[in-house]
Amino acid sequence: MFSNSTSLASIEIPESVTSIKSSAFANTALTEIKIPDNVTEIGGNAFDSVTELTTVHFSESSNLTTIGSYAFKKCTGLTNLTIPKSVTEIGNDIFQDTDSVTSVTFLDPFDWWVYTEKSYDTPDENSYIQLQESDLENSATACEFPKDTYSGSYIWTKTPPEN
Repeated sequence: MFSNSTSLASIEIPESVTSIKSSAFANTALTEIKIPDNVTEIGGNAFDSVTELTTVHFSESSNLTTIGSYAFKKCTGLTNLTIPKSVTEIGNDIFQDTDSVTSVTFLDPFDWWVYTEKSYDTPDENSYIQLQESDLENSATACEFPKDTYSGSYIWTKTPPEN
């Protein structure tokens, strides 16, 4: 949509927007963004290589449910992110090459699972791990989980595995 618009430093997303598509703002000069309450999905690579991005705003009444894979890849100016209560899925490696992030606040740190999809190592099933609330309640330590511990091929979900 606006990707590679290197002069795009600010934008007001209308309340009528319900989805930020994949790579929509990749390689722009945005410094901050307010995500409207009606947005339910941030697509993969949506803010890829937006190196000047320092602030992502969500309101408490956010309806965001999904943050796509690599959404904040190479956002080297971003230091913190608050994950709204409404989020139920986070794609893999949302902070790839974004070592600047030192704080991630989960407004709802309960009932998170991470999983890897079927692979050569686990051909018959997805591999699920339930995260402990204590792992996600502290924003300084919580940031290590999506950045390092459960990055790569791990997908985050609030939907527990079927038994």
